[in-house]
Amino acid sequence: MNIDHFMPAVVQFVDEFISAQMGQENGPVTEVPLRAKKQRWGTELLFANTPAYTGKILYRKADPDYKGVIQFHQQKDETSYLLWGTCRMRWDAGDGKITEKVVVGPANCAHHIPRGARHSIIAVTDCIFIEASTSHFADRVDVDAEYRA
Repeated sequence: MNIDHFMPAVVQFVDEFISAQMGQENGPVTEVPLRAKKQRWGTELLFANTPAYTGKILYRKADPDYKGVIQFHQQKDETSYLLWGTCRMRWDAGDGKITEKVVVGPANCAHHIPRGARHSIIAVTDCIFIEASTSHFADRVDVDAEYRA
């Protein structure tokens, strides 16, 4: 799969996303410039960024060398839906052990990841996700070392 097939031709690539900029309470419909950010695991395309919510399309590329990182967010609350591909969802259900589930898209459910939930998503094949979340960036805490045997 090629991300160019899913990504609009006019996208501004940025090094970092910034806090919400579109916070008008009332007013006309406005066009939103699309911004994308390259990540170790693929590309994230930001299509909504308000004080109330953020919307992204995530392209995760399959990489047999990338094992994912168990992480959590201090403030961010997110829900993702696997639109295309196969991934491994990993999470700690609160018992200090990792639960793992293979998900094939289009999935029959979405996955809610509340703040504080330790989790990881690994692309088995190239994947496309839709993510809705609170508007918190640079909020990830890496706790992978706690789960290594």
